[in-house]
This record gives sequence, structure tokens and C-alpha cells, in this order.
Amino acid sequence: MDKLTIQRSRIAYYSYSTINKEGEHFIAEHALSYLLAGSQEFYEDDNKHLFKAGDIRLFAKDQLGRFIKIPPPGGEFIVVTVRLDRDTLLDMSAALQLTARGIYKGSRVLKLPRVPLLLNYFHSLQPYYNIEQRPSDAVIENITSDLASLTKHQDESWELYKAKSISYGPSKTALNAYTVALAYQYKDKGFKINCVTPGWTSTDFNGHSGGKSAAENCINLAKYAMLDANGPTGQYFGEEGPMPW
Repeated sequence: MDKLTIQRSRIAYYSYSTINKEGEHFIAEHALSYLLAGSQEFYEDDNKHLFKAGDIRLFAKDQLGRFIKIPPPGGEFIVVTVRLDRDTLLDMSAALQLTARGIYKGSRVLKLPRVPLLLNYFHSLQPYYNIEQRPSDAVIENITSDLASLTKHQDESWELYKAKSISYGPSKTALNAYTVALAYQYKDKGFKINCVTPGWTSTDFNGHSGGKSAAENCINLAKYAMLDANGPTGQYFGEEGPMPW
């Protein structure tokens, strides 16, 4: 039986447990899709794409694709899809200062690498769905800042003591509070939800005055993005471990 379990705005969670399903679908908007369970064959013109559970795919808009969706033995075919409309892509392009380098002529179906950034994005959507078949090591990592620490702001010997903005720091303190509440709400569902600061990073935002490069400080973010089922939750971490609130 097919079922669209839930669809909110441009995010859809779809599952069914019948035998192999074959059909055609017109893709009207670019779509980022994560196959949670089962396998899928997708035919793009004369090209055949094979996908398995755990694959992340990007489908280009304005194409008619033929598909075969195959549930696992005794289970359900499950996929989460995020539709990327034109306004969203234009906003992202402006924010990231991206410009087209020409007309793209490659495949209109791309299999993306399973990098922590994409995996944790899809995992972060799962608290909003009633998903029983979720990864046992689901992690949500909220990126915070050293400036979120109210304790450190009281220490006059702290190197960032004078960095007291009325917007950035307080917004990260609020993010920390949200993280604690979210971790508590989902503490019995297996999620590991923490706030992590990459440390003082050299970026355009601070005139490249930070202590380390973005690549160096991403190591700390990756560490807490790959926690196992025994990892901590509801905590605030920095480069040296737990941070004072």
C-alpha cells in the first residue's frame, strides 16, 4: 500500500510496502533526495541509474523519468525528498555569491557523496516526522560559537572578553538553549543533539583575524557529527571538549 506519510512545504517523506512499483514521474523542480530504505532503478532517457539505501541523489528539473521502486524484503521503500524551487536557489546563489559558468550539459541525475554535511541535514529533518525506521546513530549538530558562552563573557582574562555584540553572540546563546530543549524532547528516540563551536576561525566575516582556518576547525565539527549510539546529547562542545554555558 502506498502512503505519503507527510508533506510539509517542499519536504516530502514517502513510503510504501507493496511489491516492486514501476511508473513515470515528471520532475518539475530540482530535487535533493535521500533513499532511506529499499532500492530504486531510475531511467533518464537511455541511461539507467541504480540506487540503494543510503544514497543521496540530485534530480534536475524539467525531465520525465521512469522508475522502479523496490522495497527491502519484509520492509518498506522509504525516501525523503527536498524540492528546490527557483526562489530558494536564487537566494542561495546570492548569499553564497555563486554565478553560472555556462550551460550545464552533463547528467540530469547525480549521485552525491555521503558527506557528513548532507547526511546530518537529512537526519536533522527526522524529528519532524513519525519515522520508526531511522538510523540508530542519528545526529543533529547545531553550529554555535565561543561567543555563546555566558560564563566566558564574565572572565576578563578571556581573549574574546571584549567581543560583546548585541546580535551575533546572543543569537548563538539562544541556539544553545534551543539545543538543550530539543535534546530533551528527543532523548528517548536515539538522537544525539548537541551544539558545537568550531573555535575562533579566520573568515571574511572577521577580517581573517581568527586563530585557525575553516578547514582546520572543521575537524572539530566532523568529530561531533559522527557520534555513535553511545555519544553525548544536549551538550555544548568546543575545541578542547565540553564548554561552559
